[in-house]
Amino acid sequence: MEIVLTVTPEAARWLREGNVKENEEAQRISRTVRSLGVRLVPMHKHIRGRDGGLSTFFIIEGAKPWQVEAITGKLRGMKAVTGAYAKPDAAPAAGLVSTPLSRVGFSPR
Repeated sequence: MEIVLTVTPEAARWLREGNVKENEEAQRISRTVRSLGVRLVPMHKHIRGRDGGLSTFFIIEGAKPWQVEAITGKLRGMKAVTGAYAKPDAAPAAGLVSTPLSRVGFSPR
């Protein structure tokens, strides 16, 4: 399970640059994440300039399933956090039926 974190643009800038000492809220987020034993990484690592808000998305790595609720709850209470939620693992679609028509255009490997 993946934890997605969204923060204010100002906090995102400091967190992405790794210079959280200049921003109190970014510093608080960074300290909290480290104290929980997880890592904060940008979701979209290679964006530049005007990004339509993509720079505000982060992933929390290293969380155990039993930690997810505690981590998201703690982060949601912070001023610079605009969202913290668990993204379920991807699962194959269930209930799909393979028919001759559904295979048109696909070649077996």
